[in-house]
Formats: sequence, C-alpha cells, structure tokens
Amino acid sequence: MLCSKIIENVNSIINDPSNVAFSLSRKIDVLNDAIRAVILVRPESSSVYYSHSIQDDTKQTLPNDCFRLLKVIRNVNGTTRGKSIRKMDLDRVSDRVVDWHETVTNGDVLEYAYDNSIQNIFWIYPKPSSIVNKKIELIYQKNISEVTAITDTFPLNDSYSVAIQEWMLYSLWGGDDEQSPNYTKGLKRYESFFNLLGVKKQADES
Repeated sequence: MLCSKIIENVNSIINDPSNVAFSLSRKIDVLNDAIRAVILVRPESSSVYYSHSIQDDTKQTLPNDCFRLLKVIRNVNGTTRGKSIRKMDLDRVSDRVVDWHETVTNGDVLEYAYDNSIQNIFWIYPKPSSIVNKKIELIYQKNISEVTAITDTFPLNDSYSVAIQEWMLYSLWGGDDEQSPNYTKGLKRYESFFNLLGVKKQADES
C-alpha cells in the first residue's frame, strides 16, 4: 500500500482533496505522528525476527536499525534448535555471580538481559566457549524511516492503516476550537484509534 491511499481516504472524509484546509506537508507530518503513535501503543507493529550470530563476549550488539529488543527466544546450534532463553535482571545476576562475564559454557546460552536505555546492546549468560555455528533467535522493534512523500510505501502492515487514519483525523480536527463540531468528531476518532488497536485508555479506567 502507498501512503497516498491513506491520505486519499482522509481527504475524502474531511472533504479536502485539494489540500486547502490542510496542506499536504501537514498531512504527511500527521501521518508520521500517527505511525509513531501506533508503534508506541503496539511495539509488535514494527517488530522483525532476527537470527543473531553470537559474538565472543557476554555483550552482544544488535543491528543499527534496532529501536528496542523485544524478546530473545532460543538457541540455534547449526541446524539444531536448542534451549529457550530466559530474561534475567542485570543487577541480580551481578549480585549472584560476580564474575559472570567470565563464565563460559559448552552448551546453550541460558539467560539474557536488556536495558532499554542502550538500544543496540544486550547481554547473554553464560557465553559459549565456542561461537562457531552458534546463533540465537530474537525479535526486535526496528526504527521506521519517516514518510517524506505520498508515493512512499506505507511502512507498517496494511492492517494498521485504518488506525492510522483515525489518528490523522483526530490530529487534524483536534486543532479546531473546542466549540467546533470537528473538535468533538476528533475526540471520537481518538477513541476509535485505541479501540482499533485493542487498547483501553487509562483515563477510561480511572
């Protein structure tokens, strides 16, 4: 799907095909805001599977396009699937095994740790004595490049396009005066955005 399709749908709803009420650049900005909103609410929307070749250290480096590590799944030794890998607390393992960075194993990696403040780094324990043919399967959330033109391909799965439209309508209409009917319509689109993503807003729960 091209981004032009989403903007065409929005234009049809707000009756602005010639970009008079809102400029095309404004709509593209709002489209990018909508994409970021979806990614924050639904991290899996930009997730990718990755087969990571283990590096000879407890510290492991992820690809440059990694925004956040979501999960490490299991060991892979050549063509053999190994044990699952548990998530560990970095401080707790340091208290439990002071020299854990020097601990090696002839078998599988058992645990991993990740700190969201360092996006491209995670840690494994224990490290394999040999890294030949040693891999681990993981899932990470990748950075999404900004849309710069309506001819760009929509960067998420097409199934998120309706939620994207709802956020765009909320953002465009929400700039009107609170007494405007458009402002009220914008709030309804805001609620629809979260409903489509299967998320109940905290404000609704209080």
